[in-house]
Amino acid sequence: MKGLTQERRRGMREIKFRAWDKENKRFQSFEKDRFHLVIMLNGEFRVQPGNGTSSNFSIEKFVLQQFTDLHDKNGKEIYEGDMVRHSPISEILIVEFRDGAFGYEYYKQFIKQTNMQKYIAEWEVIGNIYSNPELLNQKG
Repeated sequence: MKGLTQERRRGMREIKFRAWDKENKRFQSFEKDRFHLVIMLNGEFRVQPGNGTSSNFSIEKFVLQQFTDLHDKNGKEIYEGDMVRHSPISEILIVEFRDGAFGYEYYKQFIKQTNMQKYIAEWEVIGNIYSNPELLNQKG
């Protein structure tokens, strides 16, 4: 059980997001101790800083990406939208969330995985679809 949080040992996964800011071309992260992210049913989300104030942001300005609760072979967190290199074949895969499960795109086909953890021992995050779009040209 070394390396697993108490929540993970109980079967719960960590839910967190990062947001790609389309206007400023950078990621915004929401740290649980500094900000609270509330996603509303109308497609908007509210960020509540630790000082008690709140700000509403239109979902159109951001692209939310969910943490998979998995880490690559170097310990880096894997989010949807990340591009991972799969060793030993050096294939680039794109992590996605569809139909209630995480999976990956492989040659333009979505491979749904209910247990991705057994596949990630050889994965390495090399970028994401927003910060590194040039890597998409290297895909098959």
